[in-house]
Amino acid sequence: MVEAKNGMKAYRGTLIAVAIVGALVAFTIFDSNRAAKEDRKKQEASALFKIKADDVVKVEIADDKPARVLEKKDGVWRITAPIDDLADLQEINALTGAIERETGLEKVSEEASELKTFGLDKPGLTATVTAADGTSQVLKFGSVSSYDGNLYVQRGGENEVWLVGSSLEGQFTKKLIEWRDKHLYRGPRDRTFTKVELRETDTKGKPKYRITLEKNEKNEWSAREFDTPVEVAAIEAFMEQVRALRAVDFPDIPNNATERKKLKLDLPVMTVTLTDREKNSFSVEVGSPLGSDEKAPRPATSSDLPTIASIYGAAFTTIQKRPEDFLDRKAPFRYQVNDAGKIEIRAPRAKPPYEADFEKKGPDWVLVSSKGGLQKDLNTTKLNDVL
Repeated sequence: MVEAKNGMKAYRGTLIAVAIVGALVAFTIFDSNRAAKEDRKKQEASALFKIKADDVVKVEIADDKPARVLEKKDGVWRITAPIDDLADLQEINALTGAIERETGLEKVSEEASELKTFGLDKPGLTATVTAADGTSQVLKFGSVSSYDGNLYVQRGGENEVWLVGSSLEGQFTKKLIEWRDKHLYRGPRDRTFTKVELRETDTKGKPKYRITLEKNEKNEWSAREFDTPVEVAAIEAFMEQVRALRAVDFPDIPNNATERKKLKLDLPVMTVTLTDREKNSFSVEVGSPLGSDEKAPRPATSSDLPTIASIYGAAFTTIQKRPEDFLDRKAPFRYQVNDAGKIEIRAPRAKPPYEADFEKKGPDWVLVSSKGGLQKDLNTTKLNDVL
């Protein structure tokens, strides 16, 4: 009887212990969730822009330079001020990512009367971000920075002043060249071209060579200037290199006859034209180096660009191809293996040197003559592998 009572006491003790542990676990989970919620609230409160990267459709930047405006129209990002041009998607992604991600490091003031202290009475830069639903959010950057190089910012319509890292301002103060799409080709990447024309001249306009590559209705490539088969992989690689050409700078020089003549683009040393089946063409013209060094940047323009650009000399060499670069060098050695009837082997550099002649007898190869140290393991299978 005593043992039964002791057993019951032990059982009740175990239940109480389990209940206590369960309560502690539940409290820990509750406390952890509460802490996580509080952290999220703090992060949301310190978010400089309450907008997701994918929802951004317009960014306006105002400072002591001409206003810059980036807009997403029909799914495509463009610079609409101070020029009109396609925007570099990589730079746009970096900007919109920072807009969504960046938060204030520390709240330093809540008093509007202290704005002058932080240079926010006359902001050095104002960024306005517009979302797809039409709502806009403003962030002002103070004209003075903190002792450690961080910056003071204020959200539009609020008195709070936040301290932020300088990297965010760097996203808004990039040079115009950084925002611009630097590709000379602006068309669809999957556009199919069926004709390639390449012409190189000297600085006086005298032709060095010209090559025209065309694809027929059977999707077979050939060269107009010679009968030798061409290498399809070389042609496709060349077209991809033309598509990939990027400008290193845009001097904002209009693409007109006067300016082209100043840069000697009236006599381009290289002209490439790609044409699709609908007879729509894309062309690139490259001039002489802007200096005595062949590796120096070169003026260039394309049918997709409203202005003249410059490209690195190294980029020019990627499209500086000659007719022989497109030849199929393996073509003379292609034949039907089953048509071969005789094999002559001459190996003067072998150790020891040897010669051997084989002829096809039915499905097998037969040695008809040999001289020197012929490899004894040459058989029908190995000879077929050689072919």
